[in-house]
Amino acid sequence: MALLFISALLVASTQPPPIPGMPVESLRQAGIPVTDPEAILARVGQSVLTVGQYITLREAYGYSQENADPEEIVETWVEQEVVCQEAEKLGIAEKRAVKSSLAQLDFLYDLNRKQILFEAWVSEISHQVQVPEREVKAYYKKHKDEFNYQAKVSQIMVADSLTVDHIVNQLNDGADFAEVARKYTLDPLKGEASEFIGRGSQQLTLAMEDAIFASEPGEITEPVKVPEGFILIFKIHQMVKVRKETGFDEVKDYIEALMAEELAQELVSEKLNSLQTQARDDVSIFRENLPFPDEEER
Repeated sequence: MALLFISALLVASTQPPPIPGMPVESLRQAGIPVTDPEAILARVGQSVLTVGQYITLREAYGYSQENADPEEIVETWVEQEVVCQEAEKLGIAEKRAVKSSLAQLDFLYDLNRKQILFEAWVSEISHQVQVPEREVKAYYKKHKDEFNYQAKVSQIMVADSLTVDHIVNQLNDGADFAEVARKYTLDPLKGEASEFIGRGSQQLTLAMEDAIFASEPGEITEPVKVPEGFILIFKIHQMVKVRKETGFDEVKDYIEALMAEELAQELVSEKLNSLQTQARDDVSIFRENLPFPDEEER
């Protein structure tokens, strides 16, 4: 049973138009015996299908290299292109319903493109982070005994600080953790205990590990915020020693990776806040125009 079920908000979108120019090695791995990914496989008027685009198209159709029929895929593209060009000649693209749908596709493509740029920006910022080895050693020295233990915990996961404050007040007043979890938590475990999990399991963030392994059985941790925006509270059910000692070299890379990830998240958040502050005069949000669910249905 997995410890965490943290959901992510995904924007449903169509794939952007395939881009020619895939690396030669990718083509070879895909079983395409050519050296030029921009080599043309098919042409319909001014529209062309390149080798690189063919591979993207094949993957979009859900075919693997083994079960794909290249001629069928190319013929499908040709058929669609012929019909689309005829539709353009007939002015179908200018009809209101079609035009509206095409505009939505343009918007979704733009969202997809911006998501790629956003992730590339985050990656660029994250790569600037370096963790000195002395800090890794200092962290290990402070927590080295905790690497010898595994814990069984249950959790409450919520999305906003107001709910967290309400939950903390209930728990401080003696409310049963399991009952509160069943009522408020957003994860499917609904307060059930996890399997035993240890430091270095790659299922927890550094902050989560710090909170859990600094606690004793029966204790409830302080709220811990995770990168996805959720806030978690843990109850420790059991803590079992499974190793006599864990050497620095065994966990060095793991500690360094988690520390770098945590620092990168802080740096990204700092730079994002700075950018938003700089753009404040250019941003307008008209909340009075936001549709409510029942209005969308109408």
